Amino acid sequence: MEAAAHATPTLAFDAPGVRDSVVASQTGILAHTEGEYIDAWIELAQTRDLRGKLGRGARDRAEEFGWDATTQRFEEIAMEAVDAGRLERSRRRGRPARPVASHASAPGGARATTPAELVPADAERLPTSWELLRLFRHEKIDPDPFYEALARRSIAQFRHPFEGRRVLDLGCGHGYDTLAMRAAGAEVVPLDMDAAKLVATGSPLPDSVQGDATRLPFPDASFDGVYSSNLLEHTPDTGPVLTELERVLRPGGWAWVSWTNWYSPWGGHEIVPLHMLGPDRGLKLWRRLFGEPRVNVPYVELWPTYVGRVLADVRSRPGLRLTAAVPRYWPSQRWILDVPGLREVITWNCVLEIERVPRS
Repeated sequence: MEAAAHATPTLAFDAPGVRDSVVASQTGILAHTEGEYIDAWIELAQTRDLRGKLGRGARDRAEEFGWDATTQRFEEIAMEAVDAGRLERSRRRGRPARPVASHASAPGGARATTPAELVPADAERLPTSWELLRLFRHEKIDPDPFYEALARRSIAQFRHPFEGRRVLDLGCGHGYDTLAMRAAGAEVVPLDMDAAKLVATGSPLPDSVQGDATRLPFPDASFDGVYSSNLLEHTPDTGPVLTELERVLRPGGWAWVSWTNWYSPWGGHEIVPLHMLGPDRGLKLWRRLFGEPRVNVPYVELWPTYVGRVLADVRSRPGLRLTAAVPRYWPSQRWILDVPGLREVITWNCVLEIERVPRS
């Protein structure tokens, strides 16, 4: 709806839910096959009048049925499912207000993030999935509120204790999760290959290490836990990362690994939604229509990572035990991970909880 409000037409595959949002030939185009999808993209790119017509229709519909109405309707549907027993009822009650992040300024206008920002005044107050969805709408232009809220919720809902534990934040990025885990009492070692990310908040992330996840600069069995959020899809081969994870974990230690699977709605990152055509065809068409992606170029900074293959790899390792596999943003729907094919699309972001098997 945000795109529609700016008179941007929609192109999508025809599917339940999608056809309720897109009025074919009025606000966008619904394709039934990959061929139709490609042809429609080319037609939209080459035909200004068509873009204008569909864009005006999309804007009119957005004015009539905006984000607030959309999310309200989704919540009504969810509550109907809860009342009918099709969806587990949350322990939270009511609709909390949207969280408002407080940000301090650092020299040069950069934002400085502190652990205090990541700890809510009310320890029970966590962002809901709907609030995360609303924050995610602005992730490209203002990523901090979304990732700070996501880190708070992920750490608060963690089932392993942090107090006094030594934890590796593998692929720490800007350090949102590092700060949240330190606030929870853990001794955290943040590691990332990109040195620029370690100073992205305006000052160096304390005690951070620049390093390669496939060749970790740590001795065997040196961590009680390994936390890795959204790293796997940025590595050419996930196998060596899992090997190193297994090596540095102490017997009985845990690993929490999440990543954005390729065929999820956000799997292609910069080339969404063309990634649904596959990494090769999607990238080729994107370049033809829009030029080179700004960041996260497939096969340069982003690699297709699939749920089924990673699950099979973890399960094949005698030194690791998979204890849970869930969708990150709706963990109560863990049944999705048991359905091949469906899990590659609906999971959105996959979470694996892993235990290091004690040596016999």
